Amino acid sequence: MNVQALARLIATVPCSIGQRIALQVGLRLIVEGRPDATGAFVDYLGAAHTARLVPVLIEAGAPAEFLRQAIRGVVLFDHKSLPGLVKLAGGRRGFAEWCRRAEFELPAYLPEGDVTIARGTVNCTPEENAAGMHWGIGCPGSDPFDGAAFFACGWPHPTVVVARVHRSALVYFVDGVLPYEVLPEDVPTAYEVVTDQDRIMEGAVRFAYHKKNLVCGKPYNPATDRFDQLAAELIAFWEGKGRTEGMAAAGVSRDQVVVPSF
Repeated sequence: MNVQALARLIATVPCSIGQRIALQVGLRLIVEGRPDATGAFVDYLGAAHTARLVPVLIEAGAPAEFLRQAIRGVVLFDHKSLPGLVKLAGGRRGFAEWCRRAEFELPAYLPEGDVTIARGTVNCTPEENAAGMHWGIGCPGSDPFDGAAFFACGWPHPTVVVARVHRSALVYFVDGVLPYEVLPEDVPTAYEVVTDQDRIMEGAVRFAYHKKNLVCGKPYNPATDRFDQLAAELIAFWEGKGRTEGMAAAGVSRDQVVVPSF
């Protein structure tokens, strides 16, 4: 791999001596073949420069695993850089091509045909919602709608958009957050728009119970995780209202959530 492009990137980034040393250490680890070292770049480059990392890695001829780490870092830890990354790629299709170069592997439990994906947002039109970059597939044992509802329900007038796309059209997969994220190569043109507040609340509560019962495999800690705190608040509200009938209609048990077999 030609690391000169990475060295030039480091030289152009304004940072402290400590940060520059960390970047140089990361560069050395990359030379040694350590894909996880791209995390040092995501951590220390800052939002203004993180988006430049992926095209530089492509210029350097980096293997797919390095690209995956860099794209995951932008999506998970520096999501404000994602629009800049897409712009550098020449738009959504260009970014999708970069993701295909990164060879993301989709989880085995997704069907071979059409896959349900969902987005939860506020203060945007359905068309703007559908054009977004962050789409969820839930996590094993949860419905994609529920995960989208969970992230939207904390704001006034939430909206959830649900679409069906072929598995082959999904160009990246990120499992470091819940719900798990994917990106369809093209903007979905057919989708369901859900604005029913009761339906969105019920979906959000179902997902909150999944998080609490570790169905998604991530430790539940409302004291340190803001999304777990939201889950705890949703559950407390739901149970505090004594909405037994509503919980039953939503398919939520007070005691447990059935853990899926896959």
